[in-house]
Amino acid sequence: EFYVCDVLADTYVFERMELTNLPLSIDAIPPIADAKGPYDGIEGDPLTFDGSASYDPDGYISIYFWDFGDEETSDEENPTYEYAQEGSYPITLTVTDDHGETHSDSTTAEIADTEPVAAFTADVSEGTEPLTVTFTGASTAYDMPMTYSWDFGDESDPVTVLSPTHVYAQEGSYTVTLTVTDADGSTDTETVTITVTDSKPVAAFTADQSEGTEPLTVTFTGASTAYDMPMTYSWDFGDESD
Repeated sequence: EFYVCDVLADTYVFERMELTNLPLSIDAIPPIADAKGPYDGIEGDPLTFDGSASYDPDGYISIYFWDFGDEETSDEENPTYEYAQEGSYPITLTVTDDHGETHSDSTTAEIADTEPVAAFTADVSEGTEPLTVTFTGASTAYDMPMTYSWDFGDESDPVTVLSPTHVYAQEGSYTVTLTVTDADGSTDTETVTITVTDSKPVAAFTADQSEGTEPLTVTFTGASTAYDMPMTYSWDFGDESD
């Protein structure tokens, strides 16, 4: 005899063995997507996403699908991607298992701006007035185009070219400042000090004669030069005369 109890607790007694084919249906268990995150990066720099924590309880994951939030996607488990611009991006990882079941997980990627870097060199950093200095720009920026603003530290008008030449007319210590601005409006500055020393005058003269009998009349012709004009003269004839 066989005793069978159904879910309603009724008991049935079978006097003989009977074989019956009963349909058995087992539902597949969906996979679990894990996008990890949130992620932080910088525009133009590679950023790696990690889907390795995703799993399938009753099989295996056959498909990974990443949506990077900027109309770009990847089918890799752990993709590396570069964002072209700063911003906050919604990230979605969708996984599909060997039974065709799917699951999605979302996170974010915060992408920071790439700041420009101001840089330049000067062919000379010191000398006598008037000092001509050539500056060579070497700044870099991810977000192009980039603009330039040069302040030569001597109250002259700013210059906006890449590599200017400037003349310092008077002695002094001057702080040169280059400010660069990228296409996103981000800025950076670099400074260099230029030292200009005084240009000394040069005394010079000739005499129409250097010897003779008394009384001797001599004519002296001045030939002195100076950068900072006007120039004054003081003659001492060596004979205690005024």
